[in-house]
Amino acid sequence: MIYYTFISILISFVILYPELLVEIGSVKVTNNYGFPLLSLFMICQTRNRTRPEDVIYALHLYFDGLSLRNTSKALSRFFKRNHSTNRDWIQKYKPKRLFYRKIRVAEFIADETQIKVGSEYIWLWVAIEPENKEILALNISKERNMLVAEKFIAGLVKVHGKHPVSTDGGTWYPQACRFLQLDHHINSSYEKSLIERTI
Repeated sequence: MIYYTFISILISFVILYPELLVEIGSVKVTNNYGFPLLSLFMICQTRNRTRPEDVIYALHLYFDGLSLRNTSKALSRFFKRNHSTNRDWIQKYKPKRLFYRKIRVAEFIADETQIKVGSEYIWLWVAIEPENKEILALNISKERNMLVAEKFIAGLVKVHGKHPVSTDGGTWYPQACRFLQLDHHINSSYEKSLIERTI
């Protein structure tokens, strides 16, 4: 009796709301003897997909500086999406910066310092631009040698192009600059104060 009541409710639901019927399949549940006890119709509700313009707008808000939660709050007056949906869009589309402000670079001022993280000591590498006083790159390493310095400066050159490098006189910098064919000079007192205040 319950079986027929359930089927009749299911059929009347399908007749009343055919727009919700996307796919009809038959799922059979059998008992131990192999006789069908129940045959169900699968009713799937159509998904409310987000328009591409809305996704672009959400990414724009996020990369303008809003957090994921604040982005979803800002979008809530247009459509409801969770903050984790915004994170999924960022991971799915992997956008680069929407607006890239090119930094004019006259030279790189590079320096490194040792910091303690937990029980370990690591090297923090920093490069700044002296005119705008902007940090161009940060890097960490367990060692301080010419190979690490060359990799760090090569990353700067890849992003900002070839420019002179000003350092504190560590022996690894002139070797790395010679290998990368860059001009190298020792920091002036002004440049030294800039980089020391940054680190």
